[in-house]
Parts: sequence; structure tokens; C-alpha cells
Amino acid sequence: MKRNFLIQLIKPGNSKNIPRRQQQKKMALLYLRNCLTRSDVIIVAQIDGEPAGLISWRITGTNKKHFLRFILWMTSLIKVAVTKEGRKMLEYSARLEESNDKLLFCDENIQNYGAEISLFIIDERYRGLNIGRKLLEDAEKQMKRAGVQRYYLFTDTQCNYGFYDHMGLIRSNELKETYFVSGKSEELVHFLYEGQTK
Repeated sequence: MKRNFLIQLIKPGNSKNIPRRQQQKKMALLYLRNCLTRSDVIIVAQIDGEPAGLISWRITGTNKKHFLRFILWMTSLIKVAVTKEGRKMLEYSARLEESNDKLLFCDENIQNYGAEISLFIIDERYRGLNIGRKLLEDAEKQMKRAGVQRYYLFTDTQCNYGFYDHMGLIRSNELKETYFVSGKSEELVHFLYEGQTK
């Protein structure tokens, strides 16, 4: 799989400030590697040999990390942490993780989740072609074969969260947070969705 594909899927924005854009790319790569490090299964959709989307998931209750992916994640972490802006981005990322924890640990059904979808992205060029639906359905089938009945995922208002409503997942919790990025306040709503394998 091409590394640039993964970086392109998580758009770092169109900043004219080149050093900042480079730092955002490093942060996107760090995020991707973190998700993939925690994943037990990674499914990639291709069109004409080119990656078009990706979904990854893990069985909950396991803290298994894949060693090579972990080393790559640590390398990315170091590259981000060496700059002041990178450390600010890491603080922002830590707040996002805290928000996810608040959502998950407020939910009374946490013990019943058998899996977490840790990463789900579709290349913008291929949206609307049912790739997301097919990836999610394939992941659900694989989860069911692994004995998973219920799963969860996190998303927020920066993502296409309406897709999960359309697919019949249940929005079981939400949390509104205010973040200060580059001196500006931004409101973000985080969601916890749950699904059942069919």
C-alpha cells in the first residue's frame, strides 16, 4: 500500500504556511500509524489497483500492538514532538482521546462491545460509489466470524457522520467540546456510534 495514499486520505488542510503543512502531514501520519498499530484487521478497497478506502478494527479488551507498526508509530511521534507546534498538536490530539474516553466510559453498555472500528476512510475521489458501505459490511462479516456481536466507533462533526446514521448504526452518545487552535476557538461535537454484526 502506498504511504502517500494514507496521508492523502486524511487531508491536513490547505495551509499556505509550508512548515505548518509539513507538521500537519506528520501529525496525520502519526494518527494513521496509531490507528493501525491498534488494529487487528485492516481491509483496503481498491479501484484499478489504486487504494480507494480503508477500514480497520480490533477486538476490544486486547492491548495487542503489532511490533513493526508500533516502531513506525514511535518514529512518527518523535518527528512530531521535536517542534513547538508539533507538541501543541499532540496536546490537541490528547484532548480528542480524552473526549473519546468520556463518551465511551459514560456508556452503560461498554462491557458488551466486542470490537472497535479504529479507522475508516474513503478517498474523496471515490465517495458515492458504495465503497464505504461495502467496507463496513465486510468488516461486520469478519467481526461476526470472530464472535463479535456489537461494535463501536468514534467520529465527530469534521467527518461524514451522517453515513453511520444512514447505515443504521445507533448514535449512543455525544459530547460537545471547544478547542483553541491557532488562537481561534472551534466547537467540535464528538459521537459514539454502535453497530451490530448481521
